[in-house]
Amino acid sequence: MPWLSFESLMKTVRSAYKARCAITSPGLNTPGLEAMLAKFNIEHTHDEDEVRYIVSGRGLFHIHPQRGPVVAIEVEAGDLIRVPRGTLHWFDLCGDRRIRAIRLFQDKSGWTPHYTSSGVDRNYEPVCLGPRYIPPQTAAK
Repeated sequence: MPWLSFESLMKTVRSAYKARCAITSPGLNTPGLEAMLAKFNIEHTHDEDEVRYIVSGRGLFHIHPQRGPVVAIEVEAGDLIRVPRGTLHWFDLCGDRRIRAIRLFQDKSGWTPHYTSSGVDRNYEPVCLGPRYIPPQTAAK
């Protein structure tokens, strides 16, 4: 399969995802930060896929499969993540509480979160380790 050019990829994204919004938190003292986070850091689902591109900063997606343990995925600048519709999830910021991200949905109605009220999200702290935590891989001899 041939690689798409950036222009072709963006054309595909624009045609598939009609609704976009930017999320910005420049850091710890961001006005309204707690209210913004309250929309994201409680377990919920959406009626369509949520696609998020991280422009800068870092965050943590918690994915809660129907069967199996919760999985934490740390995202940082340049990462693109797609959470399939109906997937239980929530999002937290890392310690510096700084992020700039673009959320994409097929339609604005897909943005509506359906909260589970399970309380499972309260059992997890947003612990971001960053890429420096992973030791470099050495070639096997």
